[in-house]
Amino acid sequence: PKATEYNQDVRTATKSLLTETIPIFARQRLRWVTEAISNNSIESLSLGEHMHRAGINLRFLGFVLDHVIDHDVSLIILVEALSRALKNELRRELRLKMREIKVPMMAPYRQLVIDFMNRIFGNADSVFWDETLLPHLQDRFYMSRFSPSTKSTQTLVIADSRSRPYEKPSKSTNNLNAPPGSLRGILFERFSERGTLAGYVIFLRLCKFMRLEFTSTTVGKVKSGRELESPAPFDLMDLMDMEVRVKHTPLVTNAEGLWFSMKAAEALESRGKMEAITLYHRAVSKFEQALNSDPNNYDAILNLARVWNAMLEISHASSDQSAGVYFPMSDPDVMKTNEYYLSALDLRPENAHLHSRYAVFLSKCRRWDLAEAEFMTSLELNANDPDSLEAYADFLNASALHVEATAFLQRATALRNISPQKPDDPLSSPPPPPPPSLVDRQRTE
Repeated sequence: PKATEYNQDVRTATKSLLTETIPIFARQRLRWVTEAISNNSIESLSLGEHMHRAGINLRFLGFVLDHVIDHDVSLIILVEALSRALKNELRRELRLKMREIKVPMMAPYRQLVIDFMNRIFGNADSVFWDETLLPHLQDRFYMSRFSPSTKSTQTLVIADSRSRPYEKPSKSTNNLNAPPGSLRGILFERFSERGTLAGYVIFLRLCKFMRLEFTSTTVGKVKSGRELESPAPFDLMDLMDMEVRVKHTPLVTNAEGLWFSMKAAEALESRGKMEAITLYHRAVSKFEQALNSDPNNYDAILNLARVWNAMLEISHASSDQSAGVYFPMSDPDVMKTNEYYLSALDLRPENAHLHSRYAVFLSKCRRWDLAEAEFMTSLELNANDPDSLEAYADFLNASALHVEATAFLQRATALRNISPQKPDDPLSSPPPPPPPSLVDRQRTE
């Protein structure tokens, strides 16, 4: 009875997505791609997580691309679409093989995977790229075909209006050049000057999607581009392992991740750093599984930030305990931790304790002004949180502002006498002292 009303709601929501949500996402949320490229950490980017958190399905990658001008950002969007198209095609072929042989043996599937990788990354088959992958990009991600240009090359035209429910922007700025007649040329595109090869990022994404593990020698050859020059760059000896991927509920995988992180904290106290790091990485794997099932899972995002923070403290710890622990922002793991904190804050901007925890992390990155701003935000949201008060007092003490720090400590002590004390966070430590220049400035103020 309400079909007309429901259909109109769907049209309104779709129009809002295409004309408001996606353009805002392209302008405001894709800046992290440029930062990652400049810091040479393009391999760890997760475009899908960011799009899901913004409420955008990955099917709309072509629409996002329409609002992007930067070449590197356009390329990472196309790489994401190609990686997912390849994943879908490989899964389809594995299903067909399973129906054909009907025996629980891995050898036929391993051979199929190697043949597939050779078809993709070898130089013998450009037909598959143009006749199979190109229609997939158009049908699933609203990306279109190659059309001749005036420079004897061919340009990939993104998001043909014939495939869309709404008209595309009048000015197209996101074309990517490739060798004549073949989409395969995208493999040889690079992110920024002398940057990472797009084919290498596609290889990594496909391995992650399908749980494929290749030898380090093979990975190195793909990264350098040498494996892309021969008809059959892969053989069975290159593939070390392949797993069947099973999705679990985030509740289960988060619980498993917490168990590994607790065991890692215990190992750090009794058995040493190496075992702790190993257990922390197992925790990361579990939290990432939860995030794959639910990209907006706050607990998984926060736990990933906490665990990576803990591993950074171990890896950057100094023999001089009084010197504190500092994290260089150029470290890809530091950038990853920062991204997880920001993602958690996007989901829970009113969480005062989270702002305080992020402030401690920023102080360890020597981002003193940003850390103090986060502390202020935390206390504005909840001036009666003893943990936030104590963390800010530690920050002030490290800045040699002892009188001000004492006042915050007294307030925290009074609040703890009223309410039960929370257990200390085993994955964090007090902020390190800021440089003398900041101390002098704060004293004069």
